[in-house]
Amino acid sequence: MAARKHEYRVTLPATDAEDVDLTIEDNFAVFEEADIQEKRPVIILLGWAGCVDKHLAKYSEIYEKRRLITIRHIFPTDALFYNFSLLKPIAKKVLDVVFEENLEEHQIVFHIFSNGGCFIYCHITDFLHSQERYNQLLVKGCIIDSAPGKRRIMKATQAFMATLRMNLILKYILGFCIMIYLFFSRLIGQFLGSDKGSGNPFFLFESICEDKARCPQLFLFSRKDRVIMHEDIQEVVDRRKQHGVDVWSVCWEDSDHVAHFRVHREAYIQKCNEFVSHCLKPQKLS
Repeated sequence: MAARKHEYRVTLPATDAEDVDLTIEDNFAVFEEADIQEKRPVIILLGWAGCVDKHLAKYSEIYEKRRLITIRHIFPTDALFYNFSLLKPIAKKVLDVVFEENLEEHQIVFHIFSNGGCFIYCHITDFLHSQERYNQLLVKGCIIDSAPGKRRIMKATQAFMATLRMNLILKYILGFCIMIYLFFSRLIGQFLGSDKGSGNPFFLFESICEDKARCPQLFLFSRKDRVIMHEDIQEVVDRRKQHGVDVWSVCWEDSDHVAHFRVHREAYIQKCNEFVSHCLKPQKLS
């Protein structure tokens, strides 16, 4: 079953050398020695719709092997597909966890999955750029896996059905219901003139394109993805570059939606490690 509530797990750095990939550690010399022990960077992972912790944990291991702190979040499926009023308070909770764990002075990199993670991130970035409590957080970069895509009703319906673990007939009945709901939601939004802003799921794509953040971004996607069209992501990459953002991207030919890590494990890990090192490297004074 898909997760029915917002769950999160905080993993602190390993202290046992046997749990650490020392070859990676040696190549990660971008901090002062004192900071390595006291202010390890934090990787915040925002899961896709329907993901479970044991799957998301495989991604957090990439960073835990470098003795980085990870916080992985799993979100309720209803919030990502139809109960959109939950998105903003969930996003606020993601940021509040940083304070609850006394990590507000640590450097932060987000690792986001699919449109589900992007829905939460859109509200997160709104908080980061509008509220004093959050705009002092040291967000240094953002990795986006298999997103964002333009909100197409049939694609969203297929994604929703993929999260269901139930009788096939019931699955199709629920899929039909969510399709009708999304259709009328979009129609009403357009009629009322409320089709803009991160609070509207049909404006997700535009919200990511126009994100006020200017930290580096890495987009990981594939031409074979049947949920999110690679042309959509490439358009975001191009538009972010036009805003002066330092954008990295990898487009594979043969991996399915949120399956790039499984199909291209070594390349995926290497690119994430390179990007995080780039984001956390001390800035040279001009």
